[in-house]
Amino acid sequence: MEVVGENTALLSEILSTFVSATPKTFERLKSALENRDPKAIIFESHSLKNSAQSLGLLELHRHCADLELRARSKTQEDLIRFFPAIDHEYKIALHALTLALAQKQAA
Repeated sequence: MEVVGENTALLSEILSTFVSATPKTFERLKSALENRDPKAIIFESHSLKNSAQSLGLLELHRHCADLELRARSKTQEDLIRFFPAIDHEYKIALHALTLALAQKQAA
């Protein structure tokens, strides 16, 4: 958050973008895992990983990075087992960011 400094409008825009754009990415990742589509898993986990990293959501970033790495490996295991941790961290992050935006708008 130090990068945006006192620019609260920019911070609000970044948070809003995450809150509005990532649900589709999250759902596509879930679908890719259910369908065992390694290319889609790599693409969606990479996208969600980068979004998480940009906001300092380190646990979500780490879980997505692990999934992406496993999906790229030659011996692909049952990748769906990574989903509960990603689901948990994503829901926590989305809830916290939604509250932060609501508080910002109320102020």
